[in-house]
Amino acid sequence: MGHNSTSSPMLKTELIIDTGSSLTWVQATPCDSCYEQGTFPYYNRFASESYEAINCKDEICKDVPRASHNECLDLPWDSKEPCSYDTEYGDGTTSSGVIGTETFYFQDPYVGFGNEPVTFVPFGLGTSNHIPQWVNASTPGIAGLMRGPGTLIDRLKVKKFSHCFSRDEDATGKWIPMENDVLPTKMMFDTGFTHSFLDPDIMDAVVEAIKDALGRYQPRKVKGFELCYDLTQLYSVSLDEVAKITFEFNYTTDIHMFSFHLWERQNENQLICLRLRRGPPKENIFGNNLMREVNIGYTLDEDDLAMYFHRQHCT
Repeated sequence: MGHNSTSSPMLKTELIIDTGSSLTWVQATPCDSCYEQGTFPYYNRFASESYEAINCKDEICKDVPRASHNECLDLPWDSKEPCSYDTEYGDGTTSSGVIGTETFYFQDPYVGFGNEPVTFVPFGLGTSNHIPQWVNASTPGIAGLMRGPGTLIDRLKVKKFSHCFSRDEDATGKWIPMENDVLPTKMMFDTGFTHSFLDPDIMDAVVEAIKDALGRYQPRKVKGFELCYDLTQLYSVSLDEVAKITFEFNYTTDIHMFSFHLWERQNENQLICLRLRRGPPKENIFGNNLMREVNIGYTLDEDDLAMYFHRQHCT
């Protein structure tokens, strides 16, 4: 995961990588409202030698995603009003504050910090932030990895990148064939979502296929999970063998889902539940619970946009 150095001495932090959004931000002092972020210190612009403020009338304010530059239109050209931002995510997470630039460094797991800093990276200094309790996260901020001007990806100047999430060893998952009457369809790959969401018609077909495969066991609905089973009943069942799901994409790309992708244990009530959620019509989101043990790569050249998948052990 990306680390940034944003103060003197260097501030080491962690960010959630989010391929479904463009803005990069960290929690910053002085906080109006910040959530607990474990042992990581809050970013302090006054302790940084490389921080630069962005004013409302600066050109870069127009490019930064989620920046409130429309509020700057009536201000005089020499206004010192800061460039502000306000953003909200699908899970209810919110962040607002001002925009500045910093020098970011990315940690190399083999040789320590790299020698090539990325300078003048636009980012949000979140002074009012909220994460819903059910999300159960404490990461200091988000690294938005969508393409576009004024983004981290834009400043990195890379032509491609990939990410690989490790397997949750306590998780259990599975695979399912689909009928063609509701296909083809589109799907967003969004590392910022934990759960995955399917079009209601597709979700119905998946749920019915699993129920058929596990026909002798009684399913339940629990706490937002559409399909749960008693763990004690499925103790001797190999979900990878009984029911599997394969996502087939264009250009003959298949992604096989296993039990550790698709099922989640609810130990407090001895249940195992399907992680897939019912989404709005025509919306499908491939969340990070399905990305475990798959190295997913992206090309960023406008003339060669593509995604690549390679199953491997991710550490």
